[in-house]
Amino acid sequence: MVALRARHRRIAFAACAREVWRRETDVPLRAVLMTAGAVLLVAGWVAAIWPHYHVLGTDRTGNDVLYQALKSVRTAIVIGSLATLATLPFAIAFGILAGYFKGWADDAIQYLYTVLSSIPGVLLIAGLRADDPGLDRQEPAALRDGAGARRRAAAAAVRDPRRHRLATLCRLLRAETLKLSELDYVQAARAFGVSNLGIMRRHIFPNLMHIVLIVARARFLGAGAVRGGG
Repeated sequence: MVALRARHRRIAFAACAREVWRRETDVPLRAVLMTAGAVLLVAGWVAAIWPHYHVLGTDRTGNDVLYQALKSVRTAIVIGSLATLATLPFAIAFGILAGYFKGWADDAIQYLYTVLSSIPGVLLIAGLRADDPGLDRQEPAALRDGAGARRRAAAAAVRDPRRHRLATLCRLLRAETLKLSELDYVQAARAFGVSNLGIMRRHIFPNLMHIVLIVARARFLGAGAVRGGG
């Protein structure tokens, strides 16, 4: 990383390393490198002894606890990522459009996400279970299929707008866009003839990313913990 930074800035490697060590960089690269080094050191040690030793021990049936933990984390990451990525683009687009254009567009989008948020989660999950072909055939094996249960849980995680707070993110982005659209630099861009798409792309969307990241992180942790742990 230091070598790439030195090559990009066209300075000597020693000078670049000195800047990183003295914390004179815009990005705290020293903290990043120390954290990454510690994580890689622990991960390498665990990977080296794992074939010969159970790092976290075993359960009552002899299964490796670390392997089971990583396997459950994989499920949580997959479901949390799907739940986040499935609704995040729509929430961003609806929130920005509602706050920027106002008027009838704002009313239509508010009506849409209000209707979506009012759908009872119990009825939606019941509808998902009714779509299961195993239930139609009355097959007991299908009812006990753990993979099918996990697929239905993943589908519910992705398709349930109330649980994923689509309306909440839309409201937050709409309110922030209403504020940003009245600022001086946005008004100046309009006066200079910048298109609406250009203003939203260059001036509105980048200033909303802190809200998007916070809400996406909370949604990812919530969906992954509930669906993966359950």
